[in-house]
Amino acid sequence: MRARTHIRQWLTRRQPESLQSTTLTRKQIFILPTRAGFMLAVVLLAMLLAALNYNNSLAFIFTFLVGGIALNAMWFTHRQLSGLILKTLPQNNLFAAQKGEVRILLENPDSSNRYSLRLSGNDPGDTQVYDCTANNHVIIALPIQPAKRGRFKYGRFVISTQAPLGLFSAWSWQKLDINLWVYPKPVPVFPAPLRGKNESGDASFSKSSGDEFDGLREYRPGDPPQRIAWKHQARTDDLLVKEFYQPQTEGLVFSWDALASTDIELKLSQLCYWIVEAERNNQLYGLSLPGIELQSGNGDTHYKQCLLALAQYGFAQ
Repeated sequence: MRARTHIRQWLTRRQPESLQSTTLTRKQIFILPTRAGFMLAVVLLAMLLAALNYNNSLAFIFTFLVGGIALNAMWFTHRQLSGLILKTLPQNNLFAAQKGEVRILLENPDSSNRYSLRLSGNDPGDTQVYDCTANNHVIIALPIQPAKRGRFKYGRFVISTQAPLGLFSAWSWQKLDINLWVYPKPVPVFPAPLRGKNESGDASFSKSSGDEFDGLREYRPGDPPQRIAWKHQARTDDLLVKEFYQPQTEGLVFSWDALASTDIELKLSQLCYWIVEAERNNQLYGLSLPGIELQSGNGDTHYKQCLLALAQYGFAQ
């Protein structure tokens, strides 16, 4: 644990955290031989000893030729990373336990192509491989799946390459200012709230007006003919009238205080579920949290505002 702490502090000194953009410099890039590179070094050493033992000029030429190619490969491998620019991009918020991604912009300001750039995030199994042509850029997507609600900060990631010959591996640890908000996981636990409430606190609807069908009732003198259920009358000979209602409310209000639970995350998950369902059904809805009142509305902006209020609840903003 102490060794890890020292390594983390050393990396932080070489590469400060919470940057919006960074350029890979010589101080940030590390390089070592790969397994193939070590094997080639052993073979070259054996060839050199044989050339010295037999004083064979052709063996000397071949040994130094292969050695020179290997040294050039080391330079080119380091050059694959040197000068690359990494930038953060706007991130998309998501729900807890939902699979998503963080996006990073990789720029190549040089006139040479960069090949086989490997980026590994929090999970080494989620390695992404990219090529970046000269004076161009690519958008990198690293998968994530946050487990908890709140602010999600992406940890260090590694950019590496073994191009062009696979004899050396160059890499750099980076940590950009990549963060997003994680909404509560929508979970239906409590009964759905009423459509709306009037001033007395009861559900209030206006019968015989509006466009929401409410049912059938017996015909009364004075009812307009267009409200008569003629199809029903043809089948049963009963003269019934269609009733419609119009809620006398500005919309649903999902209230923290209406949930009988002491589990904060459970209440937030339930509120989140109601908001998702209301938006899906194109209903007007508002949100009431301790210290936060969001008026009724709908649409993408209002929807994200309500979800963000749930994600940020209890966290310093």
